[in-house]
Amino acid sequence: MLFIGVRASRRANHTPTSTDYLLALTSYIFNSSIDGVSPMFEKCTNCSTRVVVGKSDQHGIFCSTVCQHFYRSPGFCQSCDASTTIESAGSTYTLNGIGTKIYGSKSPCSKCGSTIQTKFFCVIYIPLIPLGKYRVKWATPSRYISRRLKPSLSRS
Repeated sequence: MLFIGVRASRRANHTPTSTDYLLALTSYIFNSSIDGVSPMFEKCTNCSTRVVVGKSDQHGIFCSTVCQHFYRSPGFCQSCDASTTIESAGSTYTLNGIGTKIYGSKSPCSKCGSTIQTKFFCVIYIPLIPLGKYRVKWATPSRYISRRLKPSLSRS
């Protein structure tokens, strides 16, 4: 007897219990294939989160277009590299709306997909003091890589 991977026991008189079915269903949902059947929730090719509804292409399945674009070109292109310094924006953090955040999105690069964004000091999530302009490329929906714009370009 087979039900989503539940096999009858080697003992002839054993009937699968609800626990057996639950374990088999969990294994079906979260593990790799069972008896040649693909899993229900696959992992994102870029960030390894479980994908319920996502984007799929020849490179794999992705949880978002951000992951899909980063997987195709994981770094900055040569022109974005040349227009920035090696200094990163670092992490952003807010507690009860007070802290730093990255806002804006202008001048998207056609090659690597990065954009120019400004890091602000915020109070109640309202940007008050600009701390710098950075070329930002999102690696996942919650992680990014960044490089500070050179002074001549940050005034524009």
